[in-house]
Amino acid sequence: MSRKPDSPNSGPDPFGAPEFQPEQTHRIALWSEHRLLADSRGRGWREVYTSLAAEQPWTRRLEALPHVALAYCTHRPARVSRRIEGDGPGAARQAELRPRLFGMIPSDRDSHWSLHGTPDIQLVYLHRRLIDRIAAEAFGLDPARVEWTFGLGFADPLLEQLCLSLLDVARREDHGTGALFADSIGQLLALHLLRNYTARPVARLASQQPRAVAPGRMSHVCDFIESALDDDLSLPRLAAEAGLSAHTFAPAFKRAMGITVHGYVLQRRIERAKRLLRQGDMPVLDVALSAGFASQSHLAAAFKRATGSTPSAYRG
Repeated sequence: MSRKPDSPNSGPDPFGAPEFQPEQTHRIALWSEHRLLADSRGRGWREVYTSLAAEQPWTRRLEALPHVALAYCTHRPARVSRRIEGDGPGAARQAELRPRLFGMIPSDRDSHWSLHGTPDIQLVYLHRRLIDRIAAEAFGLDPARVEWTFGLGFADPLLEQLCLSLLDVARREDHGTGALFADSIGQLLALHLLRNYTARPVARLASQQPRAVAPGRMSHVCDFIESALDDDLSLPRLAAEAGLSAHTFAPAFKRAMGITVHGYVLQRRIERAKRLLRQGDMPVLDVALSAGFASQSHLAAAFKRATGSTPSAYRG
């Protein structure tokens, strides 16, 4: 599946980004065997995409995508089997996806699915730049270290209301304020998912008044980042190097550097990966870990978005 790579600088500025297109998703609702009932194409939504389709039974491999995806059953149950590549055959899961229940499609990992039944399924994709921005700025997390718990067959009343609100907006004719409303719902979804569906649930940081970072201290932070790219560069850790709280440090860094903390760290990690790939025959997995990525697939996704090429193709 081809898609336009995202610039590492595009994450902090959703209002300058293009619409989130179905070509950036698995396009499940658009498969020929399914009947599309609604989707958000042409509505200017930048950070979230949703669709509703009457599905037929199917068995397929879904390729790794960077975005976080939810499947919500709105009508008629289905029996679902899922295996995530890398977890081993014994880690396959099965669940009955009844109306009002959710499943999550793993991000950055290939997965194998079988669906038996004819359910109506709403799919919601949250753009990776949204997830990364919320993780860094709201929770002080290093996005490269976020570990998701990909649930299957679970209920969540708040998640349900947010997804149904998105579907309602997608069905309306409002192409103006509807886009702003949809992206706002996307932010609430990202906050809720990061708080409740990661391996280490997170809490919102307390708000503090922003203040500037002295140039010498900012230079120290940048040097520290360069020396610790393969380590956990969480926002609180970098803020401590600057002598500020995490919530104060994030906007101060962006004012000083013209880019978010996450965007800067991602740029430096991509540059280190490029250098290591050019230098020799280090396995791509080792390159990923040395550059600070959680896995080879995470490097591949970030590298493709930044350069338009895979690590192996870049090495030549």
